[in-house]
Amino acid sequence: MSFISFIDLVGITSQAELLSDDYKKSIFCFEKALKKCKERYEQICIGVFSDSAYIQSESINDLVNALTELRSDLFDVRVFFTASLTVGTLGQCIHKEKRFSGMTLGNPEAVKAYILQNQLKGIGINVDSTIAKEHNSFVVDSFYKKNPLLEEYESFKDLRYQYNVGTLYTFLECSVFEYIKIGLLDNAAQRYYYSLVKTVIASFKSEELVEKELLLQKILLLLDKLNNYCNDNIKAETIIATIFNRIMDAFREKGHLKQMNLEEFIEKNVDRPFVKLLCDKLSRINNVFIDKTNKKVLLDVYLQIKSNLLNI
Repeated sequence: MSFISFIDLVGITSQAELLSDDYKKSIFCFEKALKKCKERYEQICIGVFSDSAYIQSESINDLVNALTELRSDLFDVRVFFTASLTVGTLGQCIHKEKRFSGMTLGNPEAVKAYILQNQLKGIGINVDSTIAKEHNSFVVDSFYKKNPLLEEYESFKDLRYQYNVGTLYTFLECSVFEYIKIGLLDNAAQRYYYSLVKTVIASFKSEELVEKELLLQKILLLLDKLNNYCNDNIKAETIIATIFNRIMDAFREKGHLKQMNLEEFIEKNVDRPFVKLLCDKLSRINNVFIDKTNKKVLLDVYLQIKSNLLNI
């Protein structure tokens, strides 16, 4: 059995039109990272087309590792991509003739890989459902916004960021910063970063979010800072909700490790600026960012605390 992936860089068209130096840098970094993957995983086959590429491997582990390393290397230089991971072969045929060069892909699975990637309107790797079921340990649930003008969202399986908590936090902080930055430049493109933030926060294990106090406090402080970017253009409340929703799920699942249930955790943090902001905007935040159950618990605890203060 063989496995294939189609990769396409995000935002490259705008760079080509407006920022030629950034475009050249992105293409250079992409090619460099692909060559590095090929050197490390000799059995994989890579075909590059400017800002996109196909990869084929008979080993699912090699392909997953190659995609993980490619994503990490490009993240370091703030180059992002959408990709797919599915079963199939490319049917690759290389042409190197005088004044005629290129590559054709003879198998229909190559088109399937392209369609799977093209469906994903967000930064991430759209993993085929068959692979996701068989290799559940390296995928997490994520989502993307289907249409920039409509509140329609689609869930998908993305590759987990499998790093230690320190590295994962760095990824989270950078993801949030990139979301804010793109909101200042082109808020229509922000939707591509929902999946990035969602996948990174979903990659933390629940016990890590509950037991590692320093990590938890750094994330909560990050949410407080995001409070300053809640406006009609940036809409940081959606990212705050996404991250806090994951923390709430962690305390519901593993709060006993800290002798603190979900309600007690919310009560402890109820005076944080971002909590007040969430509660004020909760009815207008789509359930894809924070689910109905967590909305109810958060609002119930918040209102109860505020009610008690008024009765003092």
